[in-house]
Amino acid sequence: MGSRTLVASVVLATCLLAAPASAKKIDVGGHRLYCEIRGKGEALAVFDSGLGDTHEVWRWVWPDVAKFARVFLYDRGGLGRSEPGPAPRSSERLVEELHTLLAAAGLPGPYVLVGHSFGGLNMQLFASRYPGEVRGLVLIEPTPIEYPAREPELLSEQDLAKLTTSIGASSAGVRLEREAVGISAEQVRAARPFPPHAVTLISSTRPEVTPAFQSAWLEMQKHLAEELDARLHLITSRSGHYIQFDAPHLVIEAIRTASLTPVSVPASER
Repeated sequence: MGSRTLVASVVLATCLLAAPASAKKIDVGGHRLYCEIRGKGEALAVFDSGLGDTHEVWRWVWPDVAKFARVFLYDRGGLGRSEPGPAPRSSERLVEELHTLLAAAGLPGPYVLVGHSFGGLNMQLFASRYPGEVRGLVLIEPTPIEYPAREPELLSEQDLAKLTTSIGASSAGVRLEREAVGISAEQVRAARPFPPHAVTLISSTRPEVTPAFQSAWLEMQKHLAEELDARLHLITSRSGHYIQFDAPHLVIEAIRTASLTPVSVPASER
């Protein structure tokens, strides 16, 4: 076990012992979602994690963000401390649950939406559904819309077998999200064109994968940046897929910049 993995395990184990005073469980329609509200400031950063991940993946980011903005962390249904929710666990359902959760917590927008990997799909759909409630987006290695369909060609037979085994051994919440990834991508595609929000995209050269996967992934990331008319597309060679672990300062500064972005109200809401 590497030192980073050991530290992460200790932090996670410690955090699971007791929830902080800011923690709540709120009903979103038959099941309760766990959330934490931290920090202070005018802007509110809402974090959504990758597939199967809990809010703990932001442990290296949110304390610094909480110095200049309010922070909203939560676990999607069936993950972490949250209760299981109804299937399918697609982006459409997850976005509606998150929107309900924020409203029930008494936290109106505009939000800085921060999404990693699969969470990036969710945050794009949230911004499309509720454009007047969004200040900006920070997308970290977001899952490209075309990736689910291309995955079989991009992963080797051995890697696909490893992934299938890993998902099969995971919790029901993880498996349900995985089953709905393709549906989620199509839901995000159907919500296009994307509203004119300030978007920062942070991508990695993915040194942990094969050159063929790396090339295809960066191609899809660049295409997404163009499609979203991203204000900034930062590509780092010093990180793997989890940039919030390997280069948290990049994520923190992107959120800081997004927090200072003036709020633009859509013409339909003026």
